[in-house]
Amino acid sequence: MCGIIGIVSNDLKRNINWIKNNLNKISHRGPDNIGIWNSKDQLVCFGHTRLSIIDLSFENNQPFIDKENKISLVFNGEIYNYLELKKELESLGYNFKTNGDTEVLLKSYIHWKEHCFKKIQGMFAFSICDEKKKKIYLVRDQYGQKPLYYKHVNNTLKFASELQIFLDDEDTKLNEESVNEYLYFGFVKNSSLIKNINQLNPGKYLELNYDRNTTTIHSHWDIPESPQVSNFNDFEIIDLLKKSLKKQLRSDVSTGFLLSGGVDSSLLVSLASEISLKKIHTYNVSYKDNESKIENQNAKLISKKYKTEHYNLVIDKFDVFDFLEILKKFGEPINDSSIIPTYCIYNQIKGACKVIIGGDGGDEIFGGYKHFQNFLIYNSLNFFSKSTNKFFLKFFNNKILKNKVGSMYFDLFKSENNIIDIPNYFNNEERYNIFKNQELFHKINLDKRINKINKDVVIDSMKNSFNNYLPKDIMFKIDRCSMLNSLEARAPYLDKELVTYIFKNTVGNDHVSFFARRKLQKKISKTLLPKTILNQKKRGFSFNFNFQLKDKIWKNEIYTVLKSKDCLFSEKYINYLFKMHERGFKVSEKIFGLLFFEIWRKKYRI
Repeated sequence: MCGIIGIVSNDLKRNINWIKNNLNKISHRGPDNIGIWNSKDQLVCFGHTRLSIIDLSFENNQPFIDKENKISLVFNGEIYNYLELKKELESLGYNFKTNGDTEVLLKSYIHWKEHCFKKIQGMFAFSICDEKKKKIYLVRDQYGQKPLYYKHVNNTLKFASELQIFLDDEDTKLNEESVNEYLYFGFVKNSSLIKNINQLNPGKYLELNYDRNTTTIHSHWDIPESPQVSNFNDFEIIDLLKKSLKKQLRSDVSTGFLLSGGVDSSLLVSLASEISLKKIHTYNVSYKDNESKIENQNAKLISKKYKTEHYNLVIDKFDVFDFLEILKKFGEPINDSSIIPTYCIYNQIKGACKVIIGGDGGDEIFGGYKHFQNFLIYNSLNFFSKSTNKFFLKFFNNKILKNKVGSMYFDLFKSENNIIDIPNYFNNEERYNIFKNQELFHKINLDKRINKINKDVVIDSMKNSFNNYLPKDIMFKIDRCSMLNSLEARAPYLDKELVTYIFKNTVGNDHVSFFARRKLQKKISKTLLPKTILNQKKRGFSFNFNFQLKDKIWKNEIYTVLKSKDCLFSEKYINYLFKMHERGFKVSEKIFGLLFFEIWRKKYRI
């Protein structure tokens, strides 16, 4: 893992100064080496911070340059099929000076040009400068595992691994529409929280002809069309997952597995025990509560069965000031309080290993989320008349039920079309009242913003999670928390061949029914995992912020942040939320989202 940064403009001195001044902001992403390069025509400047994982020698330091072909590369991530690509390139006459994936990526571009973006498998964000063609390419992996932001204003293009790189620019202003997206979805679906700064979407690449100052965006991967009837083979799925694991276990540094005792992580450990020649190290990180005790027991059960070297790391109770300091570490917010335990997990593990493998993506490809089931049930209500839907809407809008568990689905009944998305946080009515300045309010039209159901509500909602929740919440959280601790996190479920196979050969009913989830995953795991693991209820990975807010010190410190004079949100609405919390309503995640946003905004003086 690494941090990348670059600028294209006609002011060399400004370019180099901008790179030098900002590299330290992402030094946590790569503390092993720092490098800077500028093109011969002095129009392009790259910067790089390196976290050494494969081929630790200095020859793999970046920016990586091929002087003969005038190609330069800055690369964040891992190419998992680099050995296979290297073998293919060697058969075509290419020679290699290093044993890493960076040189393979550069020479893949030299030989296949833009077509190489479709050949590579891994998690990545990189930029290539082709001086002969006067072109810059920005490329992001298909699941958004690695971040890539860019800003193209007038004749200048800037890009970087994190949003905070751009926050000292003179024209930094909030993107009001994106703020509304953040409050509604819990993350920004389009662009970023700052005007003129965009995220390159997963599976896309941007092509800049800097001689003409023209940009175009292309796709290098899309989720495939799904079949009308299933056509999968259990053994093929297991085989693909094993192949993914083999590729992701390639590393020249210490590697471990996160083992929560759930189906996702347990299945990975069971398969890794078959293919790994080394002793497997597993880590379970928990709090001192009943849910954690169950997780610990399940993790130990799997560890004992597959003879892993197991470590149980306990996170002691931390105070509100530790909590607030953790939030200040992030370059932008998301409304997901599980970012706190995620950070703490990586902080605990970083001294034990440098690469950690987890079960992220398992919910998306095997139908693990509860809302997949909820949308299936909701879709079955299509036969109801509009008057009946109005009854449901009135029922869910009842003051007694508002803000209770499940009430977030009532917006579905307002739409004229069938829609699929995760539950929202602040709906249109709430956001109209939440801002001190109501001109900041932007109404979100569900019918325009949310993917509509085609034929298969479960598959469509799984794809929707791939396009939105996975890259913009889960992968955001995993990348930032691991990188803040200079740790590389890998996800074998997010393998191009495996994901393509699942969507090409399975239908929604293979994964989810009214009464069950993860049907296919549990079927292929029957001979590998104990019934205790397969039959357990899904335990959400969360931070009990609701409980913490009951503590007076926690409540007062958080309230102080949100009632400050320069806060973006109405004090009247803040008071309303805290009163709702005192009465037992489920509003703690809403309070967390506002708190995280305000801490971020104040830190960067936006």
